[in-house]
Amino acid sequence: MERIIRRIKENDPGLTELDFSPSLFVAQDTPSLEEFVAALPTNQMITSANVILRFLYKLQIYEQIQLCEAIGSLPNLQSLRFGSSGLTGLPLRLLVRILSMTKSQQQFRSLTIHSIHLHDNICHKNPKPSNANDEEYLEFRHTL
Repeated sequence: MERIIRRIKENDPGLTELDFSPSLFVAQDTPSLEEFVAALPTNQMITSANVILRFLYKLQIYEQIQLCEAIGSLPNLQSLRFGSSGLTGLPLRLLVRILSMTKSQQQFRSLTIHSIHLHDNICHKNPKPSNANDEEYLEFRHTL
């Protein structure tokens, strides 16, 4: 991970896409997630991010929030892919954090959500949410 942090900080022109997958943090003696998160907003080259939920759910909730805010603060982010290879629930609250940060960025163009199980996050178009999932979904819809 030290290498990827260095590439992010140096604005490596070959690093335009970043995959947030379980393999990102597997090396021994890796720098902290905080150092990684701090490097992202300074990068001008990354235009695409791919977030694998299996990776995201290995982090503590506060780390998930920090990482999603850092992804959303990438100044040239154009596309975001959120997905899973299994029946993982979509963390709408985290996706809303990223999207709300990209709203002011003119270059953001694409959101892809794939292979996601939405069972617990379905809203029945109730203007007055009756549970937390409805409220979370309405916030997500509003952000879009």
